[in-house]
Amino acid sequence: MPDQEWYSLDISKSLHFQKNLQLFRESQPELALAVESSIEGLCEYQFSKLEEGQYICRNEARNEIFYEPVNFRSNLQSKLDRILNYYQRELELAIIAGTGLGYLASHTEDAIRGNLARGILLLENRPELIAAQFTLFDCQTLIESEQVFWAIGDCMTSALENCFNKHRLDLIPFDRIGPIQERWFSDQERLAMQQTGAWIAGNWKKTNERIKQLEIKYNTCIKKPCTLDGGCIWGFATPQAYAHTPLIRTFMQGFEDLGWTKKLLEMKDSFATRYCVVENLFETCPDLFFICNTASSTFSCLSEDINRPRITWILDHPRYFSSVQMQDYLFSKDFVFYIDRMFGAELENNNAAVCQFMPATASFTKKGVPHNKYAAPILFVGSYQDTIQVMNNTTSKNREEINAMMEYLIQNPTKTGRDAITSLCITDETQKLLLRKALLYTDSIKNRLKDDERRIDYLLYSISNSKKRERVVRQLLDLGLVLYGPKSWINLTGEKYASQYRGWLDSDDLADAYASADLVLNIHSLQCPTCLNPRDFDVLAAGGCLVCDWVDDLDQGIITQGEDCFTTRRIDDLPALVKKLLNDPEKREEVRRRGHQTYLDRHTPKHRAQEVVDIIKAKFK
Repeated sequence: MPDQEWYSLDISKSLHFQKNLQLFRESQPELALAVESSIEGLCEYQFSKLEEGQYICRNEARNEIFYEPVNFRSNLQSKLDRILNYYQRELELAIIAGTGLGYLASHTEDAIRGNLARGILLLENRPELIAAQFTLFDCQTLIESEQVFWAIGDCMTSALENCFNKHRLDLIPFDRIGPIQERWFSDQERLAMQQTGAWIAGNWKKTNERIKQLEIKYNTCIKKPCTLDGGCIWGFATPQAYAHTPLIRTFMQGFEDLGWTKKLLEMKDSFATRYCVVENLFETCPDLFFICNTASSTFSCLSEDINRPRITWILDHPRYFSSVQMQDYLFSKDFVFYIDRMFGAELENNNAAVCQFMPATASFTKKGVPHNKYAAPILFVGSYQDTIQVMNNTTSKNREEINAMMEYLIQNPTKTGRDAITSLCITDETQKLLLRKALLYTDSIKNRLKDDERRIDYLLYSISNSKKRERVVRQLLDLGLVLYGPKSWINLTGEKYASQYRGWLDSDDLADAYASADLVLNIHSLQCPTCLNPRDFDVLAAGGCLVCDWVDDLDQGIITQGEDCFTTRRIDDLPALVKKLLNDPEKREEVRRRGHQTYLDRHTPKHRAQEVVDIIKAKFK
């Protein structure tokens, strides 16, 4: 091919290699070692650039050409179409054999991102080609994806075994797996890949036989009457859910305090997780199921005819965090409890046995111990998104309308983004801009909303919520407010208040931090516009002195203003209240003591668990 200019790769000049390799070390240390060990072998390969982002490679000494330049684009496109056709036929795992420079992997990941019912397994027996991929391309998205799995190295069976054991890919039904070949294979490689396929089939057969036996045992057990006096409760949580998982743990602890046996499965939310959940359910066969933020029917073994009650606890607004219309997936064995009364409108006309409001509880059960390192006049722990990013590449008219929508939602927290767009007569140009930014934003955080209107709603909720927090925080920095949370807070504090940002606070340290501060601030989220949220109860449980913006629940007798906490009707009045309280330590200590006692008397996880058990006993048939 005389018209092609071939050259060797120089890793030292790559803009991407070191970052890619470091990310790979963090997620795949053994495979990263295989890639590093193969770097010297790259000298045997030559590369040629077809156009921006498209390279072909060869091993001239062995007369091997891995990508044909004459039909490079059409060949890859036809293979990508075949993979996507797999998914349309309800196959779940695409195996890309000879992933080479990762063209199919990157395009496929982009097409299925956020849909955890779809996965990709990448096989590459030549790790030096992965090194080449890391040299040529930014692979961060691919490496960090929860849906992409790697098996790399000469000993493919060993690499596959490690991958299958770690990610439980053996639980994926064999008839839902589809293979595809990306690059050219030698005869020897082709034979090795056939043997790899045989290994996968054999491994799946053994697992399938075991799961069938578990299912038979489960189906026998589940037909027996359940025990609602100290039986077994099963739940599921993802450790990466910083706010929710501790709350789920304490709720389950509440049942244990009532004499129940608790089984909480904690695992990363990624492809194949649902199969691991089903396997664990088969093994546990509980009397009571506990599911958070989704309908029980999302687990295939919890069909309508399974005669066991299941608790569905809604902690987040279904409009923003539910991937399905939940009311269509709730059955007569579901007992639905939501922490904000506003959520009820999203859950109307369902078939659940119970669907009702229940206050939150705390995400830990211990009282905090004051420490000097956490001492602060006023403390806030929470997330924050810098809205400047959303304003990039916008006109003055766009910015004016987006700011108006944020202000509208802050002042009218029970309204949606669509309400803001309609009420403010937002232009088509800004609406189109919002949709583009919403698509990028929800994809980046792996939010699974597919509806464009809800995507826009979610973006507007997120930036408005941060704008509300920004407004309160700016007003309190001069009073000594200390911040814990993501690094995005640094953009707000600037150099003047830099020492008041303390970084990320581990959930295990929250109780001590709350107990150490003179005042603990809670700025209620716009997605829970009327309720006392878990942070309120966390502060009371820790023995902290709570000051917060007003929500409807403060008028419902759940806790008492001025006795258990402090609040103002207008968020702009918070600075004056805080200044007054900082000069009144006796009042702070009185409210700190009363608030903690109110929590112990009425709002512990045990109280919530007992309330749920009483309702289930009265309603379950």
